[in-house]
Amino acid sequence: MNGSQGSAVSHSLLGGLFTLTEGDLQGGNFKNSRVFTWLFRWNFLASMVHLFSFIFIWARYFSTQGERSDFSMDGDVTWGGVCWEFEEGVLSFSNVPERVWDRRDMIFTVVEGFFFLSFLFQAINGLMVEEYAKRVQFNGVQFLRFQEYSLSGSLALVGIALTVQINDVQTLFYIFFLSYTCMIFGLVSDNIRAVWRDCWLYRQNCMDKTTPFSAIPAQLRWLMWYTHIVGWVPLLAVFTCLLIHFLMTANLGWSCLQSLPLGSGSEARSVPDFVIVLVVCTLVLYSSFGFVHVWQLKRDEKEVPLDGRSVRDAETGVLIEGLFIFLSLTAKLILGFVIASNILFV
Repeated sequence: MNGSQGSAVSHSLLGGLFTLTEGDLQGGNFKNSRVFTWLFRWNFLASMVHLFSFIFIWARYFSTQGERSDFSMDGDVTWGGVCWEFEEGVLSFSNVPERVWDRRDMIFTVVEGFFFLSFLFQAINGLMVEEYAKRVQFNGVQFLRFQEYSLSGSLALVGIALTVQINDVQTLFYIFFLSYTCMIFGLVSDNIRAVWRDCWLYRQNCMDKTTPFSAIPAQLRWLMWYTHIVGWVPLLAVFTCLLIHFLMTANLGWSCLQSLPLGSGSEARSVPDFVIVLVVCTLVLYSSFGFVHVWQLKRDEKEVPLDGRSVRDAETGVLIEGLFIFLSLTAKLILGFVIASNILFV
């Protein structure tokens, strides 16, 4: 600090949990502030937890590979191939599923995939300290975060689909790419939010408010909300697919081995408790990402004096980034270890 009076002025953040001085907001000093140091350590801790989870599940899975649980996920992930034949002037088609992958192995690959991607992107974020601090300070677009969610979050939903016995590769592809589309809409909406804020500030400071360009902030605001709302459509489609399949399976009787149909005299088993916990908790936690983004958009809409905008942006950036790290860590730990402890390890 330079010891000037401006640098000594402190601002309370997060209800007094942290303080931020004017000096912290100037000349790239934010990365050395106490609040960003806390956020950086929180991001580092989360990345290490993801890495540990990846290594632990890998080692434990191969040490128990020869064992099988009562809730067996043995079986095949299939591709619904279509074949045709022409006989006696009649063209006929039939659906012949082809084995693609062992279901248990695919669940293992999916769980390891989203843990590794979470570690990788958070580690990259931590290595780009200057850029990371700048995006947090100015409440900018966390593009790495959205790109990570588009991949790891989509894999996580595929993991749920496999757990509720959706074993068709085509359906799993649809679930993955619908979830991916949702996250990309979120990224677009967040980029529009950043441009809208800059246009609004420029209009407040410099622009003649009677010119045709004065309507641009309002149009951007509408487009920001529109892309955010549209992003919910593919995610709700995935949730609907998962819930319908889950409820249909539960209603027919939970038989995890396709070789034991209900009509064979085997006793129909009720839905395992861990599957109910997995479906409910994961859908709630993944919906929370969208609600946090809604809160960010609403918070940016509030009128703030221009001289207090920098503090407001820094506080919002820290809050949003901290919440996203927490939700990502919580959702993936619950999903990964509930699946692992009830399917992969037993």
